[in-house]
Amino acid sequence: MWKGQEYIGNFKDGKKSNRIGRILFIDIENDAAIAKVEILMP
Repeated sequence: MWKGQEYIGNFKDGKKSNRIGRILFIDIENDAAIAKVEILMP
């Protein structure tokens, strides 16, 4: 599992990643939120 900053650091401007993702769950409570996502990495 990667922390958010580590994951974002893998992206390069203008370069296609070929990843396929979908949001499985979002929970919002007042001014905080959490999301569960699935990302397929070929």
